Amino acid sequence: MSPTPGRDGFDKVVIGEDKLIDTHCFACYLHHKYFEINYADGSIPLDKWFGTLHDGLKEADKRVNARLKGLKEQ
Repeated sequence: MSPTPGRDGFDKVVIGEDKLIDTHCFACYLHHKYFEINYADGSIPLDKWFGTLHDGLKEADKRVNARLKGLKEQ
C-alpha cells in the first residue's frame, strides 16, 4: 500500500468536513502520468535546473510540452 499515494492522482486526502492531509506525492503522481518530468525528490533542485519540473499548473504543461517538442525535432 505504501506506493499508492504517489500513483493515485490526489494531492490531499480529505478527513472529515474540514481536515486535509497533504500526501506530498503529487509530483510523483505527475511523474508516473507523464514520465518525462519530476525525476528528483526535490532535496536538490535537479528538475528545476534541467527543465523537467512540473507542479501541475497549466504553465508547467506548456513549458514541458515545448521542451519535449524541441527534443523530438532534433
